[in-house]
Amino acid sequence: GYSVRPVITPAGEIGLCVDVHSKLIGSQPLSARMKREDFQHLKGTHCVYHFGAKWYEIGLADFSDLNVSQQKFQLPDGRLISLYDYIIQESSKPLSAEIDKLPKDSSVVMYNDNRNSSKSAATALCYRIYGNDERQAQREFPSMAIPPSQRRKLIQTFIQRHLTRLRFGDTVLKLDTTAVAAPPQLFRVPDMRFGSGQVMSIRSTPNTTHASLDTLGRKRLSLLKDRNVGFFVSSPLDHFYFIMPQSVHDTYGPEFLKSLINAVDDLFPQEREFEPQLVLYPDRNARTFVQRGEAIVLAAKQQCRRGAYAVVMVPETERRRPRQEDKLASFIIQKLRDQPDIVASVIHTTVGNESYRAERNGDGSTSYRLNFQAQGKFTGYLRGVAINKILLLNRKWPYVLATPLHADITIGIDVKDNMAGFVGINKMGDVIVPVHKKSQQKEKLMAPQCSKYLREVVSKLVAQRGTSLKNIVIQRDGRLYETEIEGIKHALTMLIQEGIASPDAALTFLEIPKTSAASFRLLDVTTNGDGSSHVGNPQIGNYYVLNPKEGYVCTTGRAFERKGTVHPLHIIKVEGPLSVKD
Repeated sequence: GYSVRPVITPAGEIGLCVDVHSKLIGSQPLSARMKREDFQHLKGTHCVYHFGAKWYEIGLADFSDLNVSQQKFQLPDGRLISLYDYIIQESSKPLSAEIDKLPKDSSVVMYNDNRNSSKSAATALCYRIYGNDERQAQREFPSMAIPPSQRRKLIQTFIQRHLTRLRFGDTVLKLDTTAVAAPPQLFRVPDMRFGSGQVMSIRSTPNTTHASLDTLGRKRLSLLKDRNVGFFVSSPLDHFYFIMPQSVHDTYGPEFLKSLINAVDDLFPQEREFEPQLVLYPDRNARTFVQRGEAIVLAAKQQCRRGAYAVVMVPETERRRPRQEDKLASFIIQKLRDQPDIVASVIHTTVGNESYRAERNGDGSTSYRLNFQAQGKFTGYLRGVAINKILLLNRKWPYVLATPLHADITIGIDVKDNMAGFVGINKMGDVIVPVHKKSQQKEKLMAPQCSKYLREVVSKLVAQRGTSLKNIVIQRDGRLYETEIEGIKHALTMLIQEGIASPDAALTFLEIPKTSAASFRLLDVTTNGDGSSHVGNPQIGNYYVLNPKEGYVCTTGRAFERKGTVHPLHIIKVEGPLSVKD
């Protein structure tokens, strides 16, 4: 499928962002006799609706308790008609076998059209769409990524077929079918400071460890593992718990934990090996996420001391869709922080379940061993858990900046499930202050909250490392609300009055959109001597300033082996003195 979005170009003209996407469609339709409880895990997903020869993509919004013969609606002439009769009547003739054999008692789902009117569809004609990141799709098709050259051809073909004669009223709009050629602009990767004062540089900075872009990832990892260098913060790990389901412990759990300990020790060697205290919780009879959550919290209260860290392993629920918030994880993190005063991270059983297999030994006993085919993926997964769920949770920063930012302080803000997260860093990134607070609002923060939380972050940053506060950048994950801007401006006024910020201190507000109606792509196109073109990914650090309010930067690129096309990070400047580039 394709998506199109209008933008203002650097020349002040109207341009169109065009992108192509790939997804999988289920080979079988939804159940013809679905129950309401079956629908719950499908709510919000998308399907292709086979309405005869016309196919539509629809989003499932609700479930009807009536079947296709009972579900009726009014036609423009006032007549009532059942959904079944309407499908037969409006489908082109001769009827497809699918329509001809449509069960008269097929269940019905509801969706909203582009005018936000509620419409009905027969489940027996709906085919589920699977995103690239869903497990079923990944099992059948390891990669649906579109490489740059293929993406460019598909986009060009779409433009020629569908966008060359656009109409605005009676006016025909002519589209320049040649893509905008952007002069290469590159941010050089900043120097990074590791443990023992060791600095790695892509810029050939004197008295540093040099690396090229192509070796950046490997060199960075080798410095982290080097016992003479290691993490920037190398103080011993605090007390950790590993909270594991009893069902996992009874199978592959001990082997999994042993492998995770080795991964942590490999990345973060200490005098004493990483040895989390194991806590088990009963999960076999826990049917709902609330029952599982309560079992975990009770086990933590009984077996864990206050003021510690924990990794909690929870069963993956089949009903949770990719990128959908995990309510169990959110519940656990908040409850453990509130009562036993445990700072927790959550991992799921999915990769473990897929990576281990049971083998029967000669004496009749059972052992669990890692699948040979899963070793590569499992090793990468363990390294990610070690860094993101254990070391960063314990504030063991792997490296910081050795090249300063333009802003004196940068503060990132996000709100999820009534939990507000603020993370502030100073100019060199060597002081990092996270603050988490409960919020009465699920997504939007009120002005007094923002004012209070921002002052707390800034005060802690200044207390740890005195710095002149002139330029402060606020990065909001998703949308930045007016109440949040109001509260943050009030906080700055208070900080100036208290002498913490300079009298001329200023705020620059940014939004980092989660999604876009159509992705902006940067492609590296080289013309060969014979007139042909080579299309590849841009290098990491390539950027493009679309207009004074919008910019894009490649946070990955040719130096990193990834299938598909680089997806640049989108930055929207709401207001403030710093330029988009800075």
